[in-house]
Amino acid sequence: MHLDGTCEPQSPVIFVGMDKSTNLVLLSAKMPTENVAQITRLLRECVQMFGEPVSVVRDMSRNIHLALQAVLPNTPDFICHYHFLLDVGEHLCKRPYAELARLLKKHKLKASLTAFRKDLVKRINAGSHIPHAAMQELLDNPSDPEHFKLDRTQMRRFIALMLTCWLNDYVSELRGEYFPFDLPWLQFYKRCVKMYRLVDRLLRFEVQPSEDTQLLHTLRRILAPTCCDKETVAAARRLEQAATIFRQLRKALRLTTREGTSLVRQHLPAHNDEDHDVVRSLSQFRDRLQRIMDESPKSERAKYARVVVQHLDKYRDKLFVREVTLPDGKTTVYIPRTNNAPEHLFGKTKQGWRRRTGTKRLSRHIQGAPAEELLVANLDNKAYVDIVYDGQLSNMAQKFAESYDAATQIREARERQREQDQTRVRKTLIRDADFLRKIFEAATLHLANKATT
Repeated sequence: MHLDGTCEPQSPVIFVGMDKSTNLVLLSAKMPTENVAQITRLLRECVQMFGEPVSVVRDMSRNIHLALQAVLPNTPDFICHYHFLLDVGEHLCKRPYAELARLLKKHKLKASLTAFRKDLVKRINAGSHIPHAAMQELLDNPSDPEHFKLDRTQMRRFIALMLTCWLNDYVSELRGEYFPFDLPWLQFYKRCVKMYRLVDRLLRFEVQPSEDTQLLHTLRRILAPTCCDKETVAAARRLEQAATIFRQLRKALRLTTREGTSLVRQHLPAHNDEDHDVVRSLSQFRDRLQRIMDESPKSERAKYARVVVQHLDKYRDKLFVREVTLPDGKTTVYIPRTNNAPEHLFGKTKQGWRRRTGTKRLSRHIQGAPAEELLVANLDNKAYVDIVYDGQLSNMAQKFAESYDAATQIREARERQREQDQTRVRKTLIRDADFLRKIFEAATLHLANKATT
């Protein structure tokens, strides 16, 4: 049985218990917090209705642990590898991440870049029109003589705008997994460093500032703290060290993000061979961390290594040996490594709520929704429908199909409106693998090299 809860800011917790073998939601309740008393009562009700589970997979909540000790003291109790990884990541990255965010906010990088970009947009809108196709041609073939016939002032503004849009598009490198699996401030910092170095290269051989390069000088001045402020550079280095060890732990646990699929949405393999591979990989990783601690015990890397080692040693018995024999004494089942089953349920349910309410924040909905709403997920289970409703449940997806044509028209209308906005830089431009090289060549010819005019 999987035990887990979900909530939103300032909302109660919706707590569920799921049977992994059938993917049925066995219990669902709403409580102010995950407290021992209510979880204990729920577990007792579940045991009365369905019997004792062969094992439990849960997060690292102490209250769930205490409730299990009271109701199911002899039931094998395992910790979800994802929640274990989440806990280690928070201990590793929370402080260095907060420090880097504080320093970047102190330098007002995002605010300055936003003001710079808004000023560019105003000036571009007041100037002559340059089509998007011309900007694509500029990046693909910057030496084409036709480009030198375009308005130079507008060209400078467009190039500067593309640079700032690329900076602001650091979110494209995130995977939608949230902290500590995603580190937005670190990705933003890395892009700022790359951009500062690129602009610095463009201005390196300039004897004195000119009108052509004024925008580049402004951009370099805004980004200077990322490379010139020692405190900021040191904070980024510490966070990168912590993030590196965290990524290595993810790799050892075989919980890395697959292309296009976040970690909690994956269906991990459920077999004993994988468990043995993870145990061996973690053992080797722990040995490497121990060497780091022995060789330089006072270093930052050793401090982060110690956090991981302490977690591995403390929770080892709850992470592995995930084979359980059923009461018949003959059948052995393998227990999943993660609590992804209830996480999938929460994700799918919240997605439906957001579509229905039209809002991202679900605090009010959770406050008013009955806890039994999570049981609706059972209607998607054929076995459940066959048993309870004799297989006569109507197909709810039909409503989505009926709205397809209207939704397509709305999307097309929005796209036409976006096409008319000339200050919108296309994502295909700034996400090109060679964008920085192309923009450097274009900027060299049209901004920083007056000899070409």
